[in-house]
Amino acid sequence: MPTLPALDPLEVLGVPRAALPRHVAIIMDGNGRWARRRGLPRVAGHRAGIA
Repeated sequence: MPTLPALDPLEVLGVPRAALPRHVAIIMDGNGRWARRRGLPRVAGHRAGIA
């Protein structure tokens, strides 16, 4: 029995690959200040920022 080719989710949705970004950056801004104001370590601010 022949196998079917895998479906590309972008093709199914009609999204051209050229419309996708090649790079995505995440800038954690303000989370360290938020934590410091609460007497917490900087990493606590980063964790709260992604929750």
